[in-house]
Amino acid sequence: MTVNKRMLSEFVKSKKLKVVQDLHEFCIWLNLVNHLEPRVGMEIGTCKGGTALLTAKFIKGLEFFITVDIEDRPVNHRKVLCLRGDTRLLSTRKKVVDTLEGKPLDFLFIDGEHDLLTVAVDFYSFAPLVRKGGLVGIHDIHTFAEGKRFCADGTLYFWRTLRKLEPHKLEDIKKSVMGIGIYHC
Repeated sequence: MTVNKRMLSEFVKSKKLKVVQDLHEFCIWLNLVNHLEPRVGMEIGTCKGGTALLTAKFIKGLEFFITVDIEDRPVNHRKVLCLRGDTRLLSTRKKVVDTLEGKPLDFLFIDGEHDLLTVAVDFYSFAPLVRKGGLVGIHDIHTFAEGKRFCADGTLYFWRTLRKLEPHKLEDIKKSVMGIGIYHC
């Protein structure tokens, strides 16, 4: 199944979801993930749960999806497990590892706090849980538009640094001021 922006828009409207994503960019992300034929995925940063519900609905074959947030953010879907925790703490990583029961992640979407330290900790703590050939998406890699600065400067700096270290593993989805960075594991 190829996901298109209209499908996402209709689902968002029908469920009255709050989604803090550019739907065109997120559609591209979902289609990349679908090519992996994933079974297990994870998101850091639940917000209102819209991204988790879109993922659970439009990733074919998904059996289990973990979402982690520092606040209690329940998402009502049988495939989604919401964990409360600070991803900068080892105890939260342990919760995720215990939940996975030895299974690797097929994909990870990072959209939590946007300061440099948290983005780096999220990436280096959780990306190793993604299988070889899997994907890590990092939201908000572009933070400038028409001379205005946005709150994701730490994400932008991390992405630029990662680009210098491993350029052969990276690609950008940029259809808005936000952008999604793709890291190929």
